Amino acid sequence: MTKVINIDKLDWLLFEGPGKYGVERKHLTLGADTCNLGCSLYRLEPGQSPCPAHFHYANDEAILVLKGSLTLTVAGTDQQLSQGDYVTLPAGTGEAHQLTNTSGQVAEYLCMSTMEKTDVVYYPNSGKFGVFGGVAPGGTPAKESQKVWLKNEDVDYWLDEDG
Repeated sequence: MTKVINIDKLDWLLFEGPGKYGVERKHLTLGADTCNLGCSLYRLEPGQSPCPAHFHYANDEAILVLKGSLTLTVAGTDQQLSQGDYVTLPAGTGEAHQLTNTSGQVAEYLCMSTMEKTDVVYYPNSGKFGVFGGVAPGGTPAKESQKVWLKNEDVDYWLDEDG
């Protein structure tokens, strides 16, 4: 039988980072049957961003604004999103994206993504790469999953390979 969850019965989980980074999330995917599609409901306070600007090499994302308005920055260009707006953020474009609530009201949106278990995410403002294996970004880590963040620095292929 297909597993059904009710969004109103899920608790909000708070994710906080430094400065302007903070968001509340209801992780719909965790309560439903496992599949290759992820979905979460986010609530974003004015002045906040859920995460730094980034782009994925493997996972597509899509956003549907349910309440309020958001500023979507893609490749350094701002675009206003309002209730009912839907936008896709394809993987592999090299164009970093970031959401910010620049309005004076709380905004809510759905973020959906493919759940490729191997992904590389680039954060251009800090020059970091996130490398994910065994679990998609945003997924629940398991024993076999790994997440590593590396600073953007060119090295020789054979560095530290003694042979």
